[in-house]
Amino acid sequence: MVIRVQPQRPSFKPIPYQRTSHRRGIPAWLIILTIGIAIGALGVLFLQTSYGPKRLSATEAQKLTDELSSSNIDRQRLRTELEELKAALDAVRINTPPSSGSPAPVSQ
Repeated sequence: MVIRVQPQRPSFKPIPYQRTSHRRGIPAWLIILTIGIAIGALGVLFLQTSYGPKRLSATEAQKLTDELSSSNIDRQRLRTELEELKAALDAVRINTPPSSGSPAPVSQ
C-alpha cells in the first residue's frame, strides 16, 4: 500500500490584503489618527489667533473689573433712590384728596 503525501494547500484568509508577516510597530490607523488630531488642534489654534477676540492685558482687565463694580454700585444706589421716591409719591397720593375729574393746576 502506497501513501501519497500531497503538498499542503494554503489556508483560507478572509482578508484579501492581509500581510503574511506580522510587522511589529505602531499601527497605521493610530498614526493617521494622531496626525489628524494634531492637524485639527493646530487649525483651531490658528483660527483662534486669526479670527478670535483679542486678549486683554492685566491692566485692561483690572480696569474693566473696576468699571463693572462701580456700575453695580451706581445701579444699587439708583434702585434705592427709586424705591424712596416711589414711597414718597405713594405718601403724597395718600394724603391728597382725589380730583373731581379735571387735572389740578401745576404751581411753579
